[in-house]
Amino acid sequence: MDKIQKMHSIISSAPSELTAVQVYDRTINKYNFKAIRTINEAMKNESPSLVVMQKKDKDMADNIMKLMLAKTARSFNITRNIEPGQIIELVETLNSEYYYLKLSEVFYILKQAKLGKFGKTYERLDEPTILSWFNTYAEERFEISEQESLKKHEKFTSHEKQRQYDNYFENEYKKQQKEENKVLATAKKLAEKMVNDATKKASKKIKAIENNDNDNSEPRVAI
Repeated sequence: MDKIQKMHSIISSAPSELTAVQVYDRTINKYNFKAIRTINEAMKNESPSLVVMQKKDKDMADNIMKLMLAKTARSFNITRNIEPGQIIELVETLNSEYYYLKLSEVFYILKQAKLGKFGKTYERLDEPTILSWFNTYAEERFEISEQESLKKHEKFTSHEKQRQYDNYFENEYKKQQKEENKVLATAKKLAEKMVNDATKKASKKIKAIENNDNDNSEPRVAI
């Protein structure tokens, strides 16, 4: 049994209510890691981040990371593989430098490495090589996050412009309605005044006619 296999065996049989292997296998199934095909899918997966795992159960989180790295190392048929002590140091570095990554992203990175997506590994797998995988991924992740952020900003800006545009015409419509109401109110007052004036004039004429009729109807006294 080589050193990596021995480390894998120790981690797998570590005394606990649930071993790291059991938790890891359950996590893979729960969050459907095997269905992840892109960086976006890895980023949007609902699995916990490294920092959250550390806060919840540091020993278990460390053992899961060691297990994942040991399994990955075993998949490389090379003469100079990473040492167990280097894996322990590597886990500490990853938790410190890439604490924001989700476990789904770690799974994706290691899977991509095994597929040769970060370049071919020649006869040697060590801490700097694995860190270079994470660094390459982090750069791609940053670019994608920046693009997503820009899209959200553009969408918000477009929505805000449309909202301001709509508000402008709404305000203009309200102003126009207000002016029209003023004109209608003025016209109504003017019409009422004209009706009142006409009514007064008509009343005066009727009164004058009535007075005139009364004068004409008075009997004349003979002299």
